[in-house]
Amino acid sequence: MREAARGDALVDQLCYLGATLRDRVRDALHIGVKRAMAVVCSGFSYDMEVVSHDFITDISKTDAKNEERLHALIDDADVPGEMLAKLFEPEVLPLRPARVQKTRRKAEVNTKASEPNLGT
Repeated sequence: MREAARGDALVDQLCYLGATLRDRVRDALHIGVKRAMAVVCSGFSYDMEVVSHDFITDISKTDAKNEERLHALIDDADVPGEMLAKLFEPEVLPLRPARVQKTRRKAEVNTKASEPNLGT
């Protein structure tokens, strides 16, 4: 009986952890989308209500052509999107534990030290 109770408590903790992680990912997604829309709005003028429904398609083109256009837009946004995401990481991601940060810094230093210096 005691083992069953312990197992139930572990299941409850794992379910709670899963729900917490899901909430964090959902929050990160929402923050990212809102920030991206704000960045785009800072440089362009368009109806946010229309954009909030999905990608805007060209009604004069076939579904296949619109699909090609969509994939091209996504591909074009990959590198700038990655740069933008890095700007917002501190708002979304929790701080790394000190031990992980130290290990990562050490790995970065080792990687830089092993790279050939092409600038000279």
